[in-house]
Amino acid sequence: MIQQPTKIMGLHANWTQSSSSLLRALRLGWKPSSCQKRAKGTFMRPLPPPRPEPPEVEFIYFRGVRRAVKEPSKNPGHFNGIQRLIGGHKGLSPIHTAIVAFGSNLGDRVATIENACRKINGLPTTKLVRSSCIYETKAMYVTDQADFLNGVCEVKTRLSPLGLLDGLQSIEKELKRVKVIDKGPRTIDLDILLYGDSVFHHERLDIPHKLMLEREFVLRPLCDLIPEKSHPLHQDNTFLSHLNTLSSNSLAPLTFLSSELPIPNAVSPGRPPVVMGILNVTPDSFSDGGIHDPTDQDQLQQTISNMLDSGATIIDIGGESTRPGSEPIDEDEETRRILPAVRTAVALCFNRKAIVSVDTYRATVANAALIAGAHMINDVTCARNDYLLKAVAEHDASYVLMHSRGTAKTMFSEKHTDYGDDIVATVGAELLKGVEKAQRLGVRRWRIVLDPGFGFAKTAEQNVELLERFDELKAYPGLESFPWLVGISRKKFVRGLAGLNEEKWDNDGADEGTMQVLDKYLSGKVDIHRVHGPLVAKLAQSSVEAS
Repeated sequence: MIQQPTKIMGLHANWTQSSSSLLRALRLGWKPSSCQKRAKGTFMRPLPPPRPEPPEVEFIYFRGVRRAVKEPSKNPGHFNGIQRLIGGHKGLSPIHTAIVAFGSNLGDRVATIENACRKINGLPTTKLVRSSCIYETKAMYVTDQADFLNGVCEVKTRLSPLGLLDGLQSIEKELKRVKVIDKGPRTIDLDILLYGDSVFHHERLDIPHKLMLEREFVLRPLCDLIPEKSHPLHQDNTFLSHLNTLSSNSLAPLTFLSSELPIPNAVSPGRPPVVMGILNVTPDSFSDGGIHDPTDQDQLQQTISNMLDSGATIIDIGGESTRPGSEPIDEDEETRRILPAVRTAVALCFNRKAIVSVDTYRATVANAALIAGAHMINDVTCARNDYLLKAVAEHDASYVLMHSRGTAKTMFSEKHTDYGDDIVATVGAELLKGVEKAQRLGVRRWRIVLDPGFGFAKTAEQNVELLERFDELKAYPGLESFPWLVGISRKKFVRGLAGLNEEKWDNDGADEGTMQVLDKYLSGKVDIHRVHGPLVAKLAQSSVEAS
């Protein structure tokens, strides 16, 4: 135990506590009390007045390093709750940008990679900023071994090249990497590819990595991040041009619904779509409100079992109606509604290739659901809630980022349905902004699914235009490698497209109209279909026929 002098959020405290416990408390949002905590058995007294600091800036003194924390309340998830711009001492190393490659072909590969990313982010004076897609590749050099998952991440660090190498090798050791033969199987492999534009040679390390330009499994993910950058020793060509000389066959990036359940995304030809079955435990949803009682376990079990048996891969559970004009409920009521269904669905999905998703925009509800075993959060607010994103990141969960504006009450206002001259460009830009924010707060790129948000803050005409130009939206720069979820099931604008009148718009007619619109506009273009129960079997059968 060591005495840690701290100054947090403008308060002073002498708190006897271990370093790891202090960091954990900060990460979980701990705030000091209004009195000074002393060692056990001693008295407590009021805090002295705080010393003045520059506005909007607080400092943490920890392990002898002064860390500037800028506007934590406005950016609560950035840099693990603090923006770790280390300063205040002369002689500190400058911040460098490094590219680290990762690979795994033993055990639960995704879980190991995500664990490694978390540990990289925990290295001294180091922040993992963003990551590439993950690609599954055949082994090179020693070919008699399992397929690898490969990718790269970008880090900001004050560590020297050898200091960073020491940190990465300690992570490999922690994650039980045992090197039996060179280029053989491994639980995790971490290599420094680039360190800014530096050229560095040492008996332990060469930067740039000597073999990077001959490896598609390195260049492909590298081009997700810096395609137009050049190799420090080959300035005439970009990394993208080097990649194009290696192969014309595109590796398909993978998105993971859970650590062991990938879906190939839209660049993978002939892939069957995944079916997400809707389970609303609400009294007021627009087509199935009041049907599913969250307290009736027998009914929940029967409904979920039917969807799984019909071919659903995802059970999406909602506890609050998002229909236009609906009243919000409080987070306690939403949690009370969804948790019984989540627990039942998790139990029924166990040992099946199926997962549980929760449709919520609240961090506390998401956290409770993920603790109960849910695998995915379906967010209808376009990444507006920093704390929700942080909860997803903390649990290494998958994340559906849906485009929307406003609230259920305001989404159809003139302000929120004004998309300027080009709805595709505007929706694409707003989705990309959400993707960047989610990654910045720790959600991994290979865990993100996009949803154009049909029916949310869009007029009937705008929905039709998005359907007609869906390929353009998928190709929007920066969004090309993500999988897409579409949820048009039983929505009002579908009725007009299907040519159905009011009399035929019961649930059976709505399901018929939904299938017509999906076949006409989105056949072969969608990775996940979100539909109500009766459509699960029809779409699952279509998926089987497509495969």
